[in-house]
Amino acid sequence: YTHRTSNPKLGFTDHDEWIDAPDYGSYFGDALVHYGGLFPDSEVAAEAQKWAAMLAASQDADGYIGGFTLKARWQCWLEVFSQSLLINALLFRYDCRGDGALLNVCRRAADHIMEIWSHPPADIEMGIFSGHGVVIVRTMGKLYAATGNDSYRKFGQTVLERYGRTKDYLAGGDKIVHEHNAVASEHIGLPAAVYEYTGHPDLLKASQAAWEMMQPYLSVDGTPHGNEMIFNVGSRANCEHCGAVEWIITSRDI
Repeated sequence: YTHRTSNPKLGFTDHDEWIDAPDYGSYFGDALVHYGGLFPDSEVAAEAQKWAAMLAASQDADGYIGGFTLKARWQCWLEVFSQSLLINALLFRYDCRGDGALLNVCRRAADHIMEIWSHPPADIEMGIFSGHGVVIVRTMGKLYAATGNDSYRKFGQTVLERYGRTKDYLAGGDKIVHEHNAVASEHIGLPAAVYEYTGHPDLLKASQAAWEMMQPYLSVDGTPHGNEMIFNVGSRANCEHCGAVEWIITSRDI
């Protein structure tokens, strides 16, 4: 992020335009890097290289790579989520190219996030690690796999235990309806993501149970119903784009 926002509340214009949204930039960059990896000789790949270089150069001395100015940091509900996507993008590029400098950017960013968790500043909103923010457990697992540093794996477990829904899923019933579409789609796969690096069988069982809970709410094309919230089904029910993307990621992981 070379242009950071000083508005942690974000919001919409009168024309329903998302103001200074850090998640859009993160989504775009993550997709750009992955697409460029599939077609390494393409114009898209060249743009992905520029984007990754600009992101790495924008990292602050303390490791921060997010989309907010100093006084606006660690207050927005998309803060941890958007940084997780950015680290994922750079980790994928590291996997493709073996660029140790990018891995170092990822380590510094993750270390800073863990420091904020352990020693939160006075103005932090810890809820940024809940909801969308819990996807950081996927990122920490990938970083653990790349570095062998067990602190990343343990941190992912800790976040899942505090803000994940493992116990809810294991309890059975319907824990999906009336959830936010994208958040529900993300959370279903997170126990399985941590299971991959811990081997705890209950985590895999939790994701499997939640995946089955989602089945009645899938459209004919396989995407989860829900214009933001999951409660309608049928041919005329909406399917939120973010939820469709996250459902693809979740189903792949499980």
